[in-house]
Amino acid sequence: MLNFKKSIKMRQIVRKFFIAAFVAASAMFFVGCGGFPEKCDDPCDSNCENYDPTHPDCLPPYPPAITSVSINGGVRNAFTVDEGTAVNLIIDYNAPAGISRIEFQKGSTNLTDFPITGNFNTSTSHRYQGTIQASSLTVGANNFTTTVIDKNDKRANATITITVDKAPPIHTWSNRTLGSLVHASTAGSSFASSNGQVYLVAAAKTNAGIIDIIYLNGSQNPFALVAPSFSAIGPFPEDSFNRIETWPTRNATRFAKLSNVTVAQFDACTNDRLIVEHVTNAAVSANSVTSLAANNIVGFITAGGKRGLIKVINTNTSSGANQSITIDVKVQQ
Repeated sequence: MLNFKKSIKMRQIVRKFFIAAFVAASAMFFVGCGGFPEKCDDPCDSNCENYDPTHPDCLPPYPPAITSVSINGGVRNAFTVDEGTAVNLIIDYNAPAGISRIEFQKGSTNLTDFPITGNFNTSTSHRYQGTIQASSLTVGANNFTTTVIDKNDKRANATITITVDKAPPIHTWSNRTLGSLVHASTAGSSFASSNGQVYLVAAAKTNAGIIDIIYLNGSQNPFALVAPSFSAIGPFPEDSFNRIETWPTRNATRFAKLSNVTVAQFDACTNDRLIVEHVTNAAVSANSVTSLAANNIVGFITAGGKRGLIKVINTNTSSGANQSITIDVKVQQ
């Protein structure tokens, strides 16, 4: 009797085992026949067809990576600069296994002015801050490659492209002093931006076609740069055969004080990029600009369409004979 009971119990255990095995086999059949994993190439993704958790890339330490490239303050891998401009770079590297070395090359040549040195064997991350000098950049596309190699000789690289534009040149005229047309002065009051010359009134009348700027300092227009066409010039210089109202041409130059251009930007300006950006028809439209003082920046557009910038160096009001302004001028050629 006891043996019979044991036999029944044994059959129940065997039956439960086969049921469990059937359920497991059914689940495997469903995955294999009706629930195909997604087709993709990442061996570390369990949803992918070629999932392989034993793959070297799926096990720590993970491969190295270049996590960020910043050019001239912006996160980007490509940038355009003007000829003669250096480029500042910040590059973040990461290697959980430890960094063995970092390389930076233009083509196949390591850049000597962008050295990446140091003992990285115990470092898992590194930020490099450096400068590509203008001497290493040529007009057109400059392609660089930076590579991080970890202690297992695994690598990651990033391509950086710096495109150099040859910007249009400008004229630079420094320390030009203009005497006030309203007062007696030994300095000429008229200026031609095309050649940088300052003219006394008789020569200015003869060269009226190229005169762009006249300096006034009077009660109505204090410390003013004005266009030859400015109607409020009036009959100046007084009692002169050469006064402005007799000129055969009175050019209609336009002006504006510019608060969005700094002295440092003006001084660094070597081409017309800064000029084109800020000296626009919308911003520069008046035929005079007054109350000028040292370090004011003035934008102007000539009657012929040339655009330029003026920096006021100083004004001199020490006496009636020395009513003058000294300026630097940068203008499109």
